Amino acid sequence: ILTTKGNDDCHLILRGGSNGSNYDIESVVKTVETLDKSGLPLRVMIDAGNGNCNHDHAQMPQAIKNVADQIAAGNTHIMGMMIESNLVAGRQDISEQMQFGQSITDACIGWDDTRKALEQVAEAVSKRNARAATA
Repeated sequence: ILTTKGNDDCHLILRGGSNGSNYDIESVVKTVETLDKSGLPLRVMIDAGNGNCNHDHAQMPQAIKNVADQIAAGNTHIMGMMIESNLVAGRQDISEQMQFGQSITDACIGWDDTRKALEQVAEAVSKRNARAATA
């Protein structure tokens, strides 16, 4: 959808799909160009899960690092990320022997990877802000 009567504060979410991931710099640049041509806000959120990690939670850290690198390099159009996280990595079916802190829906990264991801993104935002302050 490229037109809306509603929210001026909207953003587009890149989730990947059957054609693979779309968190890479080329996909983000193409998305921002399309938003600009359509007169929409140049705000992009990237989902590190779903199609962007080929529905494999173990690939999420790679997507997160790539997006953090884009932010650190000064990309101001990336306004957020979605990360599927829980205390324990993976997912489980509902049973009599359930693991506390593990998802029963989508597979998630665990706490250690979550902490590392948040630190990477926080450092990337600090670098982006420092670049903007000296520009």
